[in-house]
Amino acid sequence: MNAELNVHSEMTDDLLIKNALGGDKNSFGKLFNKYSGKVLKFTFRLSGDIDSANDLTQRTFIKVWENLNTFNPGKSFSPWIKKIALNEFLMDMRTEKRLSQKHSEMEKLSQQKQVPGTDNKMDLEYSISKLPENQRLVFCLFHLEGFSIKEISSLLDLNEGTVKSHLHTSRKKLSEVLQNG
Repeated sequence: MNAELNVHSEMTDDLLIKNALGGDKNSFGKLFNKYSGKVLKFTFRLSGDIDSANDLTQRTFIKVWENLNTFNPGKSFSPWIKKIALNEFLMDMRTEKRLSQKHSEMEKLSQQKQVPGTDNKMDLEYSISKLPENQRLVFCLFHLEGFSIKEISSLLDLNEGTVKSHLHTSRKKLSEVLQNG
């Protein structure tokens, strides 16, 4: 039943994409409504900042609109849009202004004492946001978004051994932080 639902969902995406390519803005709006929450959640996990995540989500959908004709209808839409979102995030990280802002924000956060909460999910999200960029990216892509080591290697242009190393180190750091509070 799930496979049938997934196939139907993909066919619906293909039809919406076909209609959007034909100029039907309502179909693109439906794609936006279906995927904007997922993209926002994904970009928030990457950036750790809701304003950045909102900005990345908007720019992702602009890129999707501009490049919709390059989408392969035989493929799943979700990984394609997440790759665009990831590329937007990585472009942000490459700019000197963003890097300096991120470092100063991280310094401010590291100077503040963490208030232990009762919500383990919030503790985990907070701990993930404290990981170094490459480790956070690999952890989020693997554990939260379901990408394989090979897919992450391709997306981030890293060899598979490096991806595995970042994944191992991020797990170890998160385990230590969560155990020690």
